[in-house]
Amino acid sequence: MGSDRARNSYDPARRWRKVVAQQGRVTVEADDNEAWTIANEERREETLDVVGPTGTPDDGYRVDPDGSPAGLSVGPGTFYVGGLRHVTEGIVYGDQEEWLDRSDDPDWTEPDGRGVHGNALVWWWGREHEVGATEDPTLREVALGGPDTSQRERVVQRVKLFATEADDCSTALDKLADAWAEQGLWFDPDGMRLRSDATLAVDFTGPATAPDPCEPEAVGGYLGADNQLVRVQVSSWDAATGTGTLLWGVDNASFLYRVDVVDAQTLRLRSRPVDDFHQPQPGQAVEVLRCAARLGADEYVASATGEPFTLTSAYAPDTQRIALPGPVSAATADPNLTPAAFLRVWEEHLPFTPGTAVALGTTGLEVTLKTGGVAFHPGDHWLLAVRPATPTQVYPARFLDGPQSPDGPRLWAAPLAVVQWGDEKGTVLDDCRDPFDNLVDLTRRRGGGCCEVMLRPEDVQSTADLRAAVDKANGGSVCLRPGVYELDEPLRLGPGDEGLELAGCHGDVVFRVAEGSQQAFEHGMVLVFAHRVSIKGIRFAIPAAPAKMLQRAAAKMLGTDSLPGVVAEHLRDLVETVHTAIAVRAVHAHWLRVEACRFDFPETEGERLYGAAVHASGACRWLRIVDNLVVGEGHIGPRPAGAAQRRMLYGLLSVAGAAGNPDDEYGGGGPPLLDEA
Repeated sequence: MGSDRARNSYDPARRWRKVVAQQGRVTVEADDNEAWTIANEERREETLDVVGPTGTPDDGYRVDPDGSPAGLSVGPGTFYVGGLRHVTEGIVYGDQEEWLDRSDDPDWTEPDGRGVHGNALVWWWGREHEVGATEDPTLREVALGGPDTSQRERVVQRVKLFATEADDCSTALDKLADAWAEQGLWFDPDGMRLRSDATLAVDFTGPATAPDPCEPEAVGGYLGADNQLVRVQVSSWDAATGTGTLLWGVDNASFLYRVDVVDAQTLRLRSRPVDDFHQPQPGQAVEVLRCAARLGADEYVASATGEPFTLTSAYAPDTQRIALPGPVSAATADPNLTPAAFLRVWEEHLPFTPGTAVALGTTGLEVTLKTGGVAFHPGDHWLLAVRPATPTQVYPARFLDGPQSPDGPRLWAAPLAVVQWGDEKGTVLDDCRDPFDNLVDLTRRRGGGCCEVMLRPEDVQSTADLRAAVDKANGGSVCLRPGVYELDEPLRLGPGDEGLELAGCHGDVVFRVAEGSQQAFEHGMVLVFAHRVSIKGIRFAIPAAPAKMLQRAAAKMLGTDSLPGVVAEHLRDLVETVHTAIAVRAVHAHWLRVEACRFDFPETEGERLYGAAVHASGACRWLRIVDNLVVGEGHIGPRPAGAAQRRMLYGLLSVAGAAGNPDDEYGGGGPPLLDEA
């Protein structure tokens, strides 16, 4: 809610860097507020430069659609929007603690039962709120005997749905921007801000009577006796008639009361006005507000806008009751929908027509509202400081230079995902979030280098997509975000890929074979025929593939009829059951480095398995196998000496050797067990 301030002195056009307090000078709260605003805006802009418009470092705000909007949830984590950091422990669409006033919000889509069909853009919305002691009593310092002190500011965040026919984020966001335009807002993608089309110009009404020829010329200006911060706020807009209403009040309309709804037209104030002068009077405007967000057991943030009334009867101090000239809405009167209600005190509730000046009571001020779009957005407000000592000035002075955009509210929006609902469970068609690495993980993963190509699992539908990324890297680095990458054929790295680094980012990066494609991986999942290739941080889910070359070689031997019967029978049995399980095969590849990888070998039932994490043949000099992990059981043939300590011996990786972290160089290549002869 609005705070009781002297003025709003922050002006981004001035580009101030700091506020400097001077010796022996009086300071007011506006100085402190401007100092904090300068620092916070500088930090927000710097974060925007570093992170970008949006991003998540921990997979935060992941959309998980259930079979209906009611079951849609957003996962816990962190989400940067417009340079501000937001966190959540998880949000369920149909039960949002920061959207308690949703029943009469035009953005609210009532959750239906299962069987909902169609696409929707799931998007994040944030609004900046000031919160005072009336909303959160814990802010009040009881040691002072009752007066409130400073207020707090927070961003209320919500997850909203927008029905669309689009199946990608960009198209869906464009459609949503068209809907925002109908509400008087336009979307700024650079800062993820929702900005208003409305403007307000300030002028003075002039002298009420003609000047006396014998007296000095009368000059129009502010006619009030007190220093004031006047708040002007759009209350409603009727597109059919092209007219709207506004509320205006002094003291930034900061007087707010928690109320009990006695009946539809009677409210009881829970606290008394500070004095008789501040008691609501007949002819004065008030606004009944619902609660927007829950802070604690019985603490709530008041809604930004509500239902305005012009009082026709006085406040009753004995009973602390106010009689309204009309009923509040059914949602406001229902304690299940509105667990807390508030009353905000204004001066007047006035109609306005765009381009026509509206006088603000007897203050001598008049305002003119215009819009560059088709509508005004309720809640848009302007703060005008006026002083009797300088009646022809308004602060900030820019209000006299020309029409000004609203001072608030500050709104942000960001797309999360495009989802499609079916009969059982929804499907994420497009994830709109942008992940990023923190500097520690990025440095650890890259060793200070850069990625020429960054891939996500959803970018890779087949080995061809991975191969295209390798081509794009042109011997540089291909970095893989955590997730599962399915291969339908081996990834072949040839002489043109010399110097390539294939690296998994922090997290679990898994290479897995697509269902039904196992037979294509007899020679391995990644085939390296290039020098200086590096493979880091990848988990290989190695498939068992029939050893067809061994079968062909055995068939040649059996075709000679020169083998003893027992040997021939054993060879036939071996050929029918032997499979290969190879992750990386290197052929004439110098300086190959395999580091921090995990090799998961398949379980076998009756088959004989030739398993090798890295199988090298030909001239493979200066091969380095560093800090890898092997998961599996069993081995074929006699275990080589030291196999439990060394993962690789002559180009072979023993399935049984899963311990140790060797960092040895191996020259030459292993025996060409799988080479056709």
